[in-house]
Amino acid sequence: MDLHSTLTELEMDQNSRGDLKVSIQDETDQNSQGELIKETNPNFTTVRETIEELEIAEIEHFTGIPDFAETTRSLNPIIVKSPTSCHCIDGWEIIENAHSQGKSKIACFIIHIPNYSETEIALRKVAIRTMPQGGRCTYTELIRNARRLFEMLTASSENPVVFGHGGARKGSNYTDNKDDNIRRVLADRLGKSVTTINKYLSFDKYIDDETKGILVESKAEKSFFESAQVNKRILTKNLRDDGESDDAITSKVSEKMLSWLQEFNENKEKITPVLYEIYESEVTDGSDTAPANESCKIDLPQKFDPWVPAEESENAGPATEENIRKKLKKIGVAQVVSANNKSKTLQELANELRRQISAMTKLFQSVMYLNNQDQTIDNKEKR
Repeated sequence: MDLHSTLTELEMDQNSRGDLKVSIQDETDQNSQGELIKETNPNFTTVRETIEELEIAEIEHFTGIPDFAETTRSLNPIIVKSPTSCHCIDGWEIIENAHSQGKSKIACFIIHIPNYSETEIALRKVAIRTMPQGGRCTYTELIRNARRLFEMLTASSENPVVFGHGGARKGSNYTDNKDDNIRRVLADRLGKSVTTINKYLSFDKYIDDETKGILVESKAEKSFFESAQVNKRILTKNLRDDGESDDAITSKVSEKMLSWLQEFNENKEKITPVLYEIYESEVTDGSDTAPANESCKIDLPQKFDPWVPAEESENAGPATEENIRKKLKKIGVAQVVSANNKSKTLQELANELRRQISAMTKLFQSVMYLNNQDQTIDNKEKR
């Protein structure tokens, strides 16, 4: 009996007694000459990462992907090392500088992989500047963290410029404005433009931590925040016009963000414009819509009295020209939105028009009242 048969028999005997199993190389892993068959699906997973010195002479410059225009921010050259290869994928200029100084060794950040592949090295060279070392965060985490960094830098007594990394700490990139400098530091450290940082801060504003936690779990993407931003901006503006506190605005906006997210996910990434809803709460007298089974009656006054000011009960503020123009603009915007919203029924349009006409009637009274006051003043001055 050969060795293979003996071990196989021993394995079967031990298994029947529940003892430790003896494993052997299966013949199917060998070719006809008894040689092991080469693995057909090689593994390129990172085995470990180390920082150690390497002989400069053994490091090859990988050019399968061109070097990046910006020099590396890494303190050490970044190397991908397999049992048969050693390639620099970022920081070759550091190696060249060390070589020009007559050095034979250099400390490197080394990524160890079990097998060599030119394609794998190319992938890693591209990823080193596009995929963060620790992986990516959700978009909500990105905007939340940008806001927290902004607040930390704002509260710090240190000049934010000292936290600049790789950018110009003096000169045209920084100004005497602390707020601007914080945004520039964040742009530099996060690898984004100042415009993008401003967008992050705007997206995050007036959303409480609990809501952001839900948005993180829901993996809300950039497209959602962009879709909701117009509604959010209009909502916050109208709440500010109503004299709401920041805490109240945050509470109402946070609640709306979750309902908009649900609508966004269920309605093919579309969100109903908030213009009419806000308009309704601000410029109407709070009456309900007309019953669905009744015609929409519009009760216009028999005559317009130019000497009667707008009703104070509207909470619309004093009857000033500025306030009148603001209200008139909101009504106009609401009309455009309603006209473009093809999902609205004729009954819904009629209900909206009824409220809009009622509001415009009151605005007309205010305009005539102010105009009459101006004429009275002019007449007195002429006398």
